[in-house]
Amino acid sequence: MEVGTLNAKIRDNVGTGNAKKTRRTGAIPAICYGGGKDPLQLQLVVGELTKALDPKKGRNTLLRLNVEGSKDALTVMVKDAQRDPVRGEVIHVDFMRVDVTKAVRATVPMHLVGKAEGVKNGGQMHQVYRTVDLLCLPAVIPTHIDVDVTALGIGQAFHVSDLKLPEGVKAGMPAT
Repeated sequence: MEVGTLNAKIRDNVGTGNAKKTRRTGAIPAICYGGGKDPLQLQLVVGELTKALDPKKGRNTLLRLNVEGSKDALTVMVKDAQRDPVRGEVIHVDFMRVDVTKAVRATVPMHLVGKAEGVKNGGQMHQVYRTVDLLCLPAVIPTHIDVDVTALGIGQAFHVSDLKLPEGVKAGMPAT
């Protein structure tokens, strides 16, 4: 189980104006919640977040969050990241505390493999969903799910129940 490491500081001043001040100093505001504990208002350097995330797993990377002034590191995953609509820069991050012994919900991309028989016979492939929601332990979250479509004929569909998932991984409802 690969774990990225990230350093953060407690953010005392909260609110829109203070979040803007935090961004002007080169940091971004963040929050860490879940696990039956009070939320922590944090600030971190966006470059460190990018370095800590696995390029293949992205948000599904398990992170060790070292909070300044605390002796215990938190085990977290990125729940959401807000981006500036013009520049595309990360402007806020939500972290979710994770228990490595309990299943988590993760959204994973699906990759189509092969050429469907229906396409060979003149049909068109229409992929409705490009991701699948999974329920599994954080250590076994796959980077992607391969979907073999070679046997699909014209008018046939592939369902979530047809997926061949790794051991310990179940298709789950979308995270709320």
